Amino acid sequence: MARLIDTSGTIILNLSFHNRTKIITNYDDKINNWIPIDFELAVYSEKYNIYPEVDPKLNMFEIDLMFSKLRSLITEMQLTNKFSKVEISTFEFLYELEFYDLEEDGKIKCTVWTFEAIRTNGVIQNCQRGFRFNIALNSLIEFTDNLEQELNHLLK
Repeated sequence: MARLIDTSGTIILNLSFHNRTKIITNYDDKINNWIPIDFELAVYSEKYNIYPEVDPKLNMFEIDLMFSKLRSLITEMQLTNKFSKVEISTFEFLYELEFYDLEEDGKIKCTVWTFEAIRTNGVIQNCQRGFRFNIALNSLIEFTDNLEQELNHLLK
C-alpha cells in the first residue's frame, strides 16, 4: 500500500492497487482497462474510506496520467525546487488530489478531496470533504514509487 504522509505524521493517504475484484486489461485502449483500488485517508484517529461495496477502480488512462503528473512534479521540484499547481482527479469522482508549491525547501501543500456520495455508497449526498496538509518531497517520491511497484506487480 502506498502511503502519503504529512510532515507531522498525523495525516496519511493510503492508496493501493489490488485484485480484490477482477482486473480488466484485455482491451486495446487504456480507457477500458480497469484496476481496483483501496483508498483511505487517516486524519488523526478518523478514517475516510471508499467502501468496497462501491468497487472503486481506476482506468489505465487515468493511472498513466496520474503517474505522469506526479513524476513531472517530482522532477520539477528536484531540478528547480518549485512547480506549478498539479491536479489529479478520477473519472468516476472517487477523489481529487491537488498539489501546491509551498516555496519552502522540499515541502508541498496537498489537498485531498473526497466525493462523499461515492465514498459512503450514497449515505451522504451532494458534498465533498477536503483536507489540506503539508508533505515532504521524499514522501511524495516514496508514495509514487510504491504505487508504481504495486501496479507493475499486478500487471505481470
